[in-house]
Amino acid sequence: MFIDFHRFSYNLIDLTFVNIPTVMNVLNKRYDANRIYTYNGDVLLSVNPFKTLDIYNISTETNLEEPHVYSLAQKAYNNLMNKNQSILVSGESGSGKTENTKYILNYLCNKYADNNGLAAKIINSNYIIELFGNAKTTRNVNSSRFGKFIKLYVNDNKRIVGGNIESYLLEKSRISSVNSFERSYHIFYLVCNNRNKLSKYDFKEAEYYSLLKNSDLRNSW
Repeated sequence: MFIDFHRFSYNLIDLTFVNIPTVMNVLNKRYDANRIYTYNGDVLLSVNPFKTLDIYNISTETNLEEPHVYSLAQKAYNNLMNKNQSILVSGESGSGKTENTKYILNYLCNKYADNNGLAAKIINSNYIIELFGNAKTTRNVNSSRFGKFIKLYVNDNKRIVGGNIESYLLEKSRISSVNSFERSYHIFYLVCNNRNKLSKYDFKEAEYYSLLKNSDLRNSW
């Protein structure tokens, strides 16, 4: 069955016939048009474009009807008057979970944080967490090998006044073995490659450690 992209709505629930071919056809046509987000009811589907797209301008007004990670974040913020909101970011390795989480944080903190300094602290703390929980795999150079629960605190004026990041489900096999086509957690290689700046801790080259030396990518970043 052929779906006319120009006549079709951006929400999959508007499909007359729902099956794998029609859904995939819509996602493929939107992908070809650099429209990587598609709604399925209240669920936002994201397809990794594997390239940079100029679709993340926070200064422009957010259209809540347009499928986008910003519109999803805005809807959650608007519903805070009713009850606490949660955004679950899920998908397979390399699907874009880490990047979309950054976009959500960046959008909410820059628009609604109590001050710019607080927004920067919340956003930048996520990069530190990634050093300890992200690794290179055969499919993704910056793959999250752990789950994390990020909580933003909002005052009575709906301004973001703080945040908390709780990590869980760390993939412990990453700190016991690694194959030649992958790397363990970024932090291990970072401290080894910068051992001169951290001389008081007496870090050695990556080849010195049995956990790290098997990786062919140990010296890459």
